[in-house]
Amino acid sequence: MGETKALKVIIDQIEKNENINISVVTNTGYEEAHNYNASVRYLPFEIFLPFWIKKQKILFVMEAELWYMMFLWARLKKTRTVLINARISDKSYASYKKFSWFYKKIFKNIDKVFAQSNEDKKRLEELGATNVEVIGNIKLALLPKVNKQLKKPNEFVITAASTHENEEALILNAYEKSLGKLIVVPRHPERFDKVDALIKQFIKDKDLTYQRY
Repeated sequence: MGETKALKVIIDQIEKNENINISVVTNTGYEEAHNYNASVRYLPFEIFLPFWIKKQKILFVMEAELWYMMFLWARLKKTRTVLINARISDKSYASYKKFSWFYKKIFKNIDKVFAQSNEDKKRLEELGATNVEVIGNIKLALLPKVNKQLKKPNEFVITAASTHENEEALILNAYEKSLGKLIVVPRHPERFDKVDALIKQFIKDKDLTYQRY
């Protein structure tokens, strides 16, 4: 969803008479993409891309979605290919280096790369990227909008933000009321109901109160 929202700064610069196609891999990204005047589809498994990709003027791919077949077939269809908001995180850098021979093949089919930072540029070039330009994180071009006002608590607050599967259980088991107020924010909205049920079960036999925002 975050990547789809970030596309707005690009879509706003495209002439209205141009056809825009957005491909996503998550339900939340699919819902967000419908806010734009565009055709929205889920991206298929990579083996189906040769039968799915159509010729177009330009293909924009966000961040680290380095799909070999996608860039190869776009190039074969005479489509200009651009990797935007490109990044290589500290955590994944070692893994990328192990398969640098493979990423060199991918980057041969990418015409232009817009990186988030100078460090990302350095790492991308080590993996074979060429024509790399640093423009910063385009997600920062859109300022967040306040959609709900919450009263600031008086006690100490612990925020478990962007949690994934199984992490909430670990956090809850380590939590004690004396530590202060705990706020749990799952990374993916589709997990909200599941985490809600988990927290309710956790506090069932404990002297705790719970509110879902």
